[in-house]
Amino acid sequence: MNEYQEYLKNSEFLNEQGLYDSDLEHDNCGVGFIASAKGIKNHEIVKMGLEAVSCLTHRGAVDADQKTGDGAGILIQIPKKLFANYIEEMGHKRPDEDSLAVGMLFLPRDDINKQDICRDLVESVLMEFNFKLYAWRYVPVNPEILGPKANMSRPQIEQLLIGKPENLSKDDFEVQLFLVQKILMRESRRMSLNEFYICSLSSEKIIFKGLFNGNQVSEFYQDLKDPLMVSSYCVFHQRYSTNTFPSWALAQPFRIIAHNGEINTIQGNRIWMSAREEELVCEKWGKHQDRIHPIIRLQMSDSASLDNAMEAVIRSGKDVLRTKAMFIPNAWSKSIQMSDALKSFYEYNNICLEPWDGPAALVFADGPWIGCSLDRNGLRPARYLITDDDLVVMGSETGLVSIDESRIVKKGRLGPGEMFAIHLDEKKIYYHDDINELFEKKYDFRDWLKSNVTILDQKIDSTIKDFTFYKAEELKRRQILFGYSANKLKVVVKPQAESGAEAIGSMGDDTPLSILMLSRIGLYTYFRQRFAQVTNPAIDYLREKTVMSLSTRIVKANNLFDSEDKPEHCIVLNSPYITNKELQNIKEMTKSSIKFAELDATFPAVHDDASRGIELDKAVDLLIAEALKAANDDMHLLILSDKKLSKDRAPIPMELAVAAVHNHLIRNKKRAAVSIIAETGSAFEIHNIAVLLGYGACAVNSYLTWDSLADLLESGEFDTEKGKPTFEEICDNYRKGVNSGLLKIMSKMGISVMSSYMGGQNFEAIGLSRSLISKHFPGTYSRISGIGIGGIEKNILRNHKEAFFADLSPEDNLSARDNQPHRWTPKAVKFIRKAALENDYNSYKEAVKDIEESDPVTIRDMFDFVKTNTPVPLEEVETITEIRKRFVTPGMSHGALSLEAHTDLAIAMNRIGAKSSSGEGGEDPKRYKVDENGNNANSFIKQIASGR
Repeated sequence: MNEYQEYLKNSEFLNEQGLYDSDLEHDNCGVGFIASAKGIKNHEIVKMGLEAVSCLTHRGAVDADQKTGDGAGILIQIPKKLFANYIEEMGHKRPDEDSLAVGMLFLPRDDINKQDICRDLVESVLMEFNFKLYAWRYVPVNPEILGPKANMSRPQIEQLLIGKPENLSKDDFEVQLFLVQKILMRESRRMSLNEFYICSLSSEKIIFKGLFNGNQVSEFYQDLKDPLMVSSYCVFHQRYSTNTFPSWALAQPFRIIAHNGEINTIQGNRIWMSAREEELVCEKWGKHQDRIHPIIRLQMSDSASLDNAMEAVIRSGKDVLRTKAMFIPNAWSKSIQMSDALKSFYEYNNICLEPWDGPAALVFADGPWIGCSLDRNGLRPARYLITDDDLVVMGSETGLVSIDESRIVKKGRLGPGEMFAIHLDEKKIYYHDDINELFEKKYDFRDWLKSNVTILDQKIDSTIKDFTFYKAEELKRRQILFGYSANKLKVVVKPQAESGAEAIGSMGDDTPLSILMLSRIGLYTYFRQRFAQVTNPAIDYLREKTVMSLSTRIVKANNLFDSEDKPEHCIVLNSPYITNKELQNIKEMTKSSIKFAELDATFPAVHDDASRGIELDKAVDLLIAEALKAANDDMHLLILSDKKLSKDRAPIPMELAVAAVHNHLIRNKKRAAVSIIAETGSAFEIHNIAVLLGYGACAVNSYLTWDSLADLLESGEFDTEKGKPTFEEICDNYRKGVNSGLLKIMSKMGISVMSSYMGGQNFEAIGLSRSLISKHFPGTYSRISGIGIGGIEKNILRNHKEAFFADLSPEDNLSARDNQPHRWTPKAVKFIRKAALENDYNSYKEAVKDIEESDPVTIRDMFDFVKTNTPVPLEEVETITEIRKRFVTPGMSHGALSLEAHTDLAIAMNRIGAKSSSGEGGEDPKRYKVDENGNNANSFIKQIASGR
């Protein structure tokens, strides 16, 4: 069991308190750096960095004690002279400053015994690597400036002064320090030393951070006032924990990065990094290969996970610029300005690693490089200025340090996907175009792509008709089995095939939740798509189509740690929704490195209540065992298919089959070696396709949908006065609708690329048993338990019996299968209409009665008021006027709301004495004055978004 699966097993539902789950933690912050492009080290740069982070205090938050912040800190070069002096004062021979490394450590503060255990652990690992330990140094701090909560959790902060063995180069020294750090963090977790944390362990840089606000950093760490505290750069960060419990370890900067933003793909990124650990081998690690795992330390923030992953790749030999471009790439596939050489670099990276996607301003520092970059959408601000003596100030906003305007020679800002960096050894500033030129010269993968990448031809032509399988009664029986009703075909499938867009319906769904209507087959509707994090705007996938991509790939994962280990072959799909013909083409591809196995996703249809759940459970276990065997036999593609269903065999729900195989291969460290395609009759709605992709499929073939479209065409459903469309036209339209729908779903999560959405399990389950979730959907949030494997099998077999054992007349048009309860019944709608038109209160009561007497549709229908025998005295109840004062409208801008709605909300809130918010876009100054009708549209709360 690998680290990720062990974590899921051990922490399953243990991190929850009510509806809170500690795994849903993210943050949003202020970030930047000060640097001398000439590489000049002085104390002034450190002071300026401290001034800048103090100016970002407004980007943090303060606890209820009015002093405890969310976290702040700085990262600077090690002031070698200061520490060499200390070593000399301790009685040692003064060390060569180039051979000195410093560790900044958090230890348990109130447990002396645990402190000693931590120190013993550290010293034993240092001894194993033949490092010289000069001294432990207590870091002088001022706890008086801390808030009570910060002081209560304050660790013992100590520095570790280390000497480099003579036979090690500078680069190898840094690599070995990384190995020591990873081993120590792994061992401390194993020993339950949970308060032990390494802020930094390096021969180049050191981090000073903690649970306070930016203006407290210099007051807490007394060393920072020492004139010997010199550096040529200072990275600073102020943390704002949007929905996070702050901690000392989660304060930033981290060892490589300081991050303002959110990683919306973080769950999938963590899964895939864990899944590929078996592939990650580096000669530099030597006998310590396994000891650096896990690459990502779990139960940390999304920013910390990114830092973990980037640090490992950098220490394997890649520089920080290339590593950043791998993890947070520019939008390249639709760019008309990017050169072919540069596109080949990003295309190669996309084959090797799925992007860590989300709004981000990322400051990085490693080796000779310090720089900043934005995500592909540019959803965070980053501005810079350069002075006449090559001092660079980069930050989330302007005005972070006091600079005489006459000294400023250049100002600028980063655009979407852009990078800005300084090479301290070369004493040179690299702008975005300069960095692109470096990539073009050093990483031109065009020849490799031509030889090793096949782009699947996904142009639909007339030959698609030759790849339909089921007609007449055989088609109808399978439609009944998979829940195709006449209404679904009419309002979902047909409009999409006509228009090329997702079918339009009324907002909301008044049918019962699946757990409250157990007749629904399959599990798709038990999963609900999660939305982006709270400070994150959803992407407008129409206006930002140049940064969106549905491309997926069939490829065996390569070793990210080895620059020479390239994927042997790769098939690229521009859409993950494939036709029957395209699936056949994939099977027929003759490249020797792409081997596939077809796995049967059906189970014996035993219509016997006594064996309920047993056959399906056994079939899923057999399927995942076959999948593991195929992976061990070097199969690179697994095709899970339910086409072998018959009178004797029923389909395993494809969403269960895909998730079970995906997670079983992760548990057995084989997931990165294979790709999964789902061949199913069930996925005829866009949500269904998204669920399959979200749980690990790289492509979906819903073969029954294509056959249903052919049947609708032949029956005249698409006939119009202008004539009859061709089959390829309606199929092309249908896929366009699927593609558009998938982009919309991704955009809700703030995800731009399908390869990052795939396998990310960005869903929560409503009404699935926790044992089922734990076994086959680990990591999926399920706050309400419910149906298990037995109930799932019962539903499937009910539909199977109706499909294969009932007599079907030629006139059966599936309409009888449209019956399902609705919250708004015809009777209730009738009374509501009458009540509205005739002001008839009795009709309104009849409508309410009808709704209350109907079966439950939502979770809230299961609740009732608890009556008490001692009502609250009326005189103790606040007046409605006082209660209204606490009402606040959400901070939604014009655009999210129409101008009329936005204005009317402000007027209404002012009338009742409540508050409205302008939203980040602000509001028209005309609204500051009461109009001629006495309406006041002036929002009490004003928001201004920096940099927008």
